[in-house]
Amino acid sequence: MARCCRALLWREAFLKIEIPRPLLAAWLALTDVPGWPDAPMGARLRRLWPLAVPLVICVVVLCWVHLSREPMRARVRAAHAELLALESETAQLRQSLSEQAAEEISRQAAEARALLLASPAALEESLAAFLPQAREAGWEASWQTYGLSEDESSGPSGPDSLLFAPARVRLEPRAENTDRLTSLVATLDRLSNLPGRVEITRITIRTQPSGLPIAEVNLRAACRPADEKTAQ
Repeated sequence: MARCCRALLWREAFLKIEIPRPLLAAWLALTDVPGWPDAPMGARLRRLWPLAVPLVICVVVLCWVHLSREPMRARVRAAHAELLALESETAQLRQSLSEQAAEEISRQAAEARALLLASPAALEESLAAFLPQAREAGWEASWQTYGLSEDESSGPSGPDSLLFAPARVRLEPRAENTDRLTSLVATLDRLSNLPGRVEITRITIRTQPSGLPIAEVNLRAACRPADEKTAQ
C-alpha cells in the first residue's frame, strides 16, 4: 500500500512538470505514430528508436573528437613544433622562389661543390705542382700540411660540416731574383689560384740576418665532408 502511494505521489509530481512547448512539439513530431495520435509511451519510444541510435552515435563521436582526438593532436603538434615550423618555412621558400631561381641556386651549389677537394692528399699534389712555378718566379718554396679542421663559422659540427685542410708555405728568394716584391705578388697570386677552394688566411714577411726576406703563407683548402666521399 505504501509503495502504491509513493508511486501515485511521484506520478502526480511528474505530471505537474511543465514541459516547454518547443520541446513538447519536437517530441510529438519525432515520436508520431501514424493513425494513432494518442499512442502510449512504449509505441512512441519504438517509433523514436531508429532516430535515437544514429543520434547517440553522433554524440559519442563528437565527444570522442573533442575530448580525446583533438587534445591528442594538440600534444603531437606541440611535440613536433620545430618540424612544423621548418615545414612552413620550406613551403614559404618554395612559394617565394621561382623555378628559374631554384635552378640557378642549384647550379651555383653544384659549382661550389665542384671546387671542394676530395681529400687533403689533393692539396699536397697541388702544392707539389706549385713548387716549379714558384721557382720559375724566383722563389724557393717548401710546404707543410696539418690535420683536417672544421669550419667553426658554419655552426655546430656534424656529418655535413665543411672540412678544411690547412697548410703553411715558406717562400725564400733565389739569388738571381732582383725584383722580389713584384715576383712575390705574382707567386702569391699563383698560390691563391691553386685547384679547389683555397683561402690564404695569413701572410708573414720577415727579414733574415742576411738581409733576405722570407714569406710564410698560411692557407687552407675546403674538402668534401665524409658522407660525400663515401657516396662517391
